[in-house]
Amino acid sequence: MVRSRLEGLGEASLLIVDLYYTVSLVHEAASGHALYECTDAVLRDNARGEGRSWKRPEHAREAIYHIAGLLGEEGFSGRVLLVADAQVPHSAVALRESLEALEEHGYPAEGLLARKADTALVERAASHYDAAVLTGDRVVLERVGRVATLGRLPPTWRVVRLGALIEEARRRVWCPEDK
Repeated sequence: MVRSRLEGLGEASLLIVDLYYTVSLVHEAASGHALYECTDAVLRDNARGEGRSWKRPEHAREAIYHIAGLLGEEGFSGRVLLVADAQVPHSAVALRESLEALEEHGYPAEGLLARKADTALVERAASHYDAAVLTGDRVVLERVGRVATLGRLPPTWRVVRLGALIEEARRRVWCPEDK
């Protein structure tokens, strides 16, 4: 599996975005909640322990503005496919808001309102050899070839780097497998 931050997307011709994951992640971070950079370099949130929800569909526009800014910084010239989960309330509205936001930034984008978003993400990635998928869903991550993660985060976002915490704990605590 190839891992890259958004800055590594130059060679990909298609970015497939798990819209629910992306909107939830950016909204949580922008609301002052911590994100967790896991040992697989993927950012995740805890959705405040309440489960994710769209709260307001315009959060999708805010999240896509962030993604579009990163794409612009990296000179990404490919297409973008936004995949939204039809089972989540207000997904169609969030998808429309997101497509409009990408259009405002000059990115050609398509939207897919899927009954099973995870399956759609994997199938679309499999049908494009140079596609990258932006998601934090473990099931999808294990089944796609190229994973994109959010790069350069705003300095106001709190990120807990779990890999660094684990390494620090290993240095302080004797671990039998470290012999």
